[in-house]
Amino acid sequence: MIRSALLAASLILLSAPDLHATVFTVNSNADTDDGVCNAANCTLREAINAANANAGADTIRFAIGSGTKSIALLSPLPTIVDPVTIDGTTQPGYAGTPIIELNGASAGTGANGLHITAGSSVVTGLVINRFVPGFPNLGGNGIFLDGGGGNVVRGCYVGINVAGTAALGNGGSGILISSSPNNVIGRTDTSQRVNVVSGNGRHGVEIAGGGSDANVVAGGRFGTNAAGTAALGNGSVGVEISSGAGNVVGSDLPGDTVLSGNVGDGVSVSAPATDTLVKNCWVGLNAGGSAALANGGQGIDLGGVTSGTIGPGNVVSGNTQSGILLISGVSGVTVTGNFAGTNPAGTAAIPNAANGIIVSNASNNVIGPSNLASGNGTNGIRVRTGASGNVVKGNLVGVNAAMTAALANGAEGVQVNDGATGNTIGGPGSDRNVIAGNANNGVLLADAATTGNVVAGNFIGTDATASLAIANAANGVDVQNGASGNTIGGTEPGTQNVIAFNGGRGVFVESGAGNAILGNAIAGNGGLGIDLAPLGVTPNDLGDPDVGPNLLQNFPVVTAVLLSPGTTEIDGTLNSLSSLGFRVELFAALACDPAGNGPGQRPLGSVDATTDAAGNASFSAMLGPALGPWITATATDPSGNTSEFSACFATPPPAASGMSPGSGPAAGNTPVVVLGTNFQAPAAVHFGSVAGSMVSVVNGGEVDAVSPMLPPGALYNVAVVNPSTLSATLPAAWFADFTDVPAANPFHDDVEKIFRAAITAGCGGGNYCPSSSVTRAQMAVFLLRAEHGSSYAPPACAGIFTDVSCPSQYADWIERLSAEGVTAGCGGGDYCPNAAVTRQQMAVFLLKTEHGPAYVPPTCTGVFEDVTCPSQYADWIEELSTEAITGGCQTSPLLYCPTSPVNRGQMAVFLVKTFSLP
Repeated sequence: MIRSALLAASLILLSAPDLHATVFTVNSNADTDDGVCNAANCTLREAINAANANAGADTIRFAIGSGTKSIALLSPLPTIVDPVTIDGTTQPGYAGTPIIELNGASAGTGANGLHITAGSSVVTGLVINRFVPGFPNLGGNGIFLDGGGGNVVRGCYVGINVAGTAALGNGGSGILISSSPNNVIGRTDTSQRVNVVSGNGRHGVEIAGGGSDANVVAGGRFGTNAAGTAALGNGSVGVEISSGAGNVVGSDLPGDTVLSGNVGDGVSVSAPATDTLVKNCWVGLNAGGSAALANGGQGIDLGGVTSGTIGPGNVVSGNTQSGILLISGVSGVTVTGNFAGTNPAGTAAIPNAANGIIVSNASNNVIGPSNLASGNGTNGIRVRTGASGNVVKGNLVGVNAAMTAALANGAEGVQVNDGATGNTIGGPGSDRNVIAGNANNGVLLADAATTGNVVAGNFIGTDATASLAIANAANGVDVQNGASGNTIGGTEPGTQNVIAFNGGRGVFVESGAGNAILGNAIAGNGGLGIDLAPLGVTPNDLGDPDVGPNLLQNFPVVTAVLLSPGTTEIDGTLNSLSSLGFRVELFAALACDPAGNGPGQRPLGSVDATTDAAGNASFSAMLGPALGPWITATATDPSGNTSEFSACFATPPPAASGMSPGSGPAAGNTPVVVLGTNFQAPAAVHFGSVAGSMVSVVNGGEVDAVSPMLPPGALYNVAVVNPSTLSATLPAAWFADFTDVPAANPFHDDVEKIFRAAITAGCGGGNYCPSSSVTRAQMAVFLLRAEHGSSYAPPACAGIFTDVSCPSQYADWIERLSAEGVTAGCGGGDYCPNAAVTRQQMAVFLLKTEHGPAYVPPTCTGVFEDVTCPSQYADWIEELSTEAITGGCQTSPLLYCPTSPVNRGQMAVFLVKTFSLP
């Protein structure tokens, strides 16, 4: 009960109005002060004085007639020392944009528009312009938040006219926050109005002085007109932060904060400011994100700070210099999730004139993940001049956001130069950058003091699937002007770069030494995979005494490749400096370079080799499966000098000699064995274009597999494909059974044989129709193809039978059978093409086709109980039995069934036995 009463009392206290809060209504635009603010007359000056004198959070409203009103101040307004809300949206006629103007042109030098020390105040719906600073740069700010924090400035025009179309700048900054925390400049959701802070002599918003912590600048236009379509630049920076911790520029509303058109930078953050966050801003673009409204300096400029985060969601494009600059000792900053040089969709370029992102004389920062640095005038990302320990990871550089096409940076994708040391470009897994589509090199390492940098795990010239060509126009990686001691790739998992499809060489070392090129997948480039200048393959020289890029290290010579089911033995030699240990890396390639050396598309592993006193070494590596038809190698000395790729050496191909069984159900699931040589796991077995399952390489001469489901009644090539992609093919080795002639069917083997002999294709729909009667027309085709071969085509018909149309499907075959003396028709000038052939007739047809039209069989002896001897067909029937073409239709008693029609199953048996089909 006591607890309930206390809760009720608390609610009453919380809901009760401030007994000291008062609303003061400005009803005059004069700048006078008679000491009283009342309904008869109240100026803004009088209202501020009254609010200051009244303890508590007061409100100043406006009712100066109706519509736009300008208050021409003749001296500085009183400093606001007690919390107050100054609400210009209350002026009659307000329709979403401010119509109460504070004109400071005559207020005197050093005057500020509003000077607030009280904190916890709100300023909304005002136009504040033309305040003039004193010397040197004192005052002249539109709004000065001084000391007390927790203020809100929203829906104001600061430095422009009431229409929001032209600059009427304050000579100082638009809004100055000095030693004041927790202020909000702008809106944080779309129900509120944005500020437009443009045209001012210094900065749009300036945050300075110790204790200026946790301020938010969001939801506004800083350097543009109110529509965000034209530049009305502040004379220096859109938002300048030179002190304070945890300040934020931008909101959770992408593009709601526009910092464009300023004379200097869009955003500048300098020491001792810490932990600044800039997010979801459009910097250098119009409010629609469709075109540039350039800031005259950088888009976002960080100098000397030791912490902070740029991103996510910023689009920093169209600026006169670089998009994002980290300089002068910046450290501990993360730049993530930004688009630099493109439109907000990442589909088209809106270039920053220089770099997308640049790190200069700054250390231990992280650029990434998820930045898109494309479409810029020079480099996508540049790391230079004393920059060290920085990591560039997980970014897209030179491509669109979908990674489907190039959005070229005008120079390099990533440039590391001017003495940058110990920086890392890429990494394993999600740290891999995609660096593709750029107008020059993917990655450039340049200048003599540029050393200790690592380029690892990146996709250079291709997308993240390593399958789509998005070429950098020049080289994948270029090392020049003496850059030394850098590493391209690595020996740990995930550190290999994929360097493919570039217009020039994969890796080009123009000068410098000790640049290790390790473990990379390099293929499909316009020049050599690895090229040590001068251009082209540099021949090995005895003893390797020469100097040049990477000391022109000799490459190995592969001498043998031997396959076993699970391993590949690669043997070779190396000649180089004497008594020195080398790392020999071995690769497979799907195609040999036209020059004959390299590339190294698929890393296989490495082996150590130590040269003797004469500089010779041999090596033998037992590695996993050969992953390509060509084997190449590189050599790297202890100082990191990596050679070009060796000459290509051919991987032994597999060969197939046979398989068993040769047929099975179309539904699949039949175990098969393929025999041959040089089979290597993990092999694939293809039946036509369909892969078999449960493939097992039993040994180098046997592969077991299970057949897949296939369309029935068809022959399929069977191919064994080694990991090298080399294959062995058995043509037409697999027959997918007719649906109606399974393996258990007594006619199965003979049907398969006449199908393989191309005598029949079945009756359609994957069936053979074994029980259907053979017509005399069909018989003509069967006999002639069996006799002459599957490619035989009879002469054109002449129309000799009255019941066989000429031309028609069977006419040519029927007339040819007649011409060969096998049949004269069924009498009366007819052939009877649709009549079924009886077994006794078939005996004559078969033997005449086999032996010729003049053939006469021996006299019958009475073999079959249902064949009278002598009779018309008895001699032919018994000869058919004698030649083991048939055993009759029944064995006990022995019957032939002479008048029964021949079905298609029986016909298959007759043809196989008569013509000895294999």
